[in-house]
Amino acid sequence: EALAADVSFALEAIAARDAEAEARESARIAHAESAALLRHSRDVVAILEPDYTVRWISESVEELTGHPAARYVGSRQLDVHADDLRAAMRQADHRLLGEPGDTALYTMRLAHRLGGWRWCELHVSNRLDDPLVRGIVANFHDITARKAANDDAAFRAHLLASVGEAVAAADQDGRITYMNRTALRFGGWTLEEVLGRPVLEVFPRPDAGASIHEVMRTVTAGRSWNGELAFDLPDGRRMWIMANLTPIREGEGAGGVIGVATDITARVHDRERLEFRERMQIEVARLGQFALGTPELHDVARAIAESAGETLGLDACTISEHIGADRTLIRASWGTYPIPPGAEPATSGKLDLSRIGELDAPLQVDDFESHPFFAGTLPPEGSAYRSGVIVPIGRPARRYGSLTALSAATRSFPAEELRFLESLANILSTAVERAEADRRLTAMGLHDALTGLPNRVLLRDRIDRATAQASEGPHTLAVLLVDLDR
Repeated sequence: EALAADVSFALEAIAARDAEAEARESARIAHAESAALLRHSRDVVAILEPDYTVRWISESVEELTGHPAARYVGSRQLDVHADDLRAAMRQADHRLLGEPGDTALYTMRLAHRLGGWRWCELHVSNRLDDPLVRGIVANFHDITARKAANDDAAFRAHLLASVGEAVAAADQDGRITYMNRTALRFGGWTLEEVLGRPVLEVFPRPDAGASIHEVMRTVTAGRSWNGELAFDLPDGRRMWIMANLTPIREGEGAGGVIGVATDITARVHDRERLEFRERMQIEVARLGQFALGTPELHDVARAIAESAGETLGLDACTISEHIGADRTLIRASWGTYPIPPGAEPATSGKLDLSRIGELDAPLQVDDFESHPFFAGTLPPEGSAYRSGVIVPIGRPARRYGSLTALSAATRSFPAEELRFLESLANILSTAVERAEADRRLTAMGLHDALTGLPNRVLLRDRIDRATAQASEGPHTLAVLLVDLDR
């Protein structure tokens, strides 16, 4: 029995020894694995004493700062930027050392051996109550690249927000993903109001400028587009921009579009005004040449009424002749004016035409029905036209009539349009004077200067006409000569 007990005890001792050896080997392997993990990890782990002296730090610190781990052990100097260290110490005094288990997160800079700073995200945990640690565990995570990217993104965002040009971006579905302050000021929007909305909903396109379909075909094909675009703002104003649209590439295809635009509304308006002035000048020159080569006064009047209406976008235009003190005859009309040439308008016989004769400048009428000059002269149903301009034709001493520009809606006539109408009236006035001069010269050639009676030239003209008419039909021509004695 004693032998059996000894053998059993020996076997148990051997088993205990083997188990202990196996446990030590497992611990060694685990320690080696932990050491290798800490050595090759990009993060740095350190254990600090309560006074922040480094008790232990992982070898990966050399990858972070360029210094070996031994440089830091036993030291309180981690080469932290002074500003970041002061901020961290203030935070630690209030939050970290108060109670075991507390944690804190800092962002700080560590000096690198080759110069410069490495940004780190530092997670600190108070483990003073843990018997296996009895210290403060610090985990350093290198965020230098992320910080640089964030700073670069923030700088770009600030740059885009600060530039004078409008910048906007949209995804491949045409929905807005970004607009800077300049672009938002176009319509008085906030960024929240436009994000995710379709571009054509935020920037409704009128029938002006380049075709939006042409623009979209170009951009979706992966090519940039540059040109003028117009859109209507929420307050009803039309805005013109010079836009440069560039596709955003993602992988093999376009992932959206970014646009840079400059407000050229004032420039477009200036250009339109110059083009309009040029068109008016061309019309004045054309009609002047036409009047010189056209003997018929009614043809000149009709051409002038048509030019005034089409150039100024009127609803109607008339040229009337003044007969006596109050009668008016329509000599030419254009547009929606209902009275034909040769007829008298509703105001004929009711207006004091001498007042028009006394005008030395165009009379601009904002509202015919309320204007004192037309009080009591309009038909009971009122006027079909709201606004207009009356331009006298002829010199003050000899007024032929007036040119009237009519608009169904309320509108004003800028000074350049008034000058254009005056130029047309002057052309017609010159044509009238030339026609009257032609009639006077013809009368002088066909009548005796002393008595005013027809002369031999007129007699021969009338005989020639009568002879021509008689030869065309069954008529006999007879000439009777009467001698009048004194």
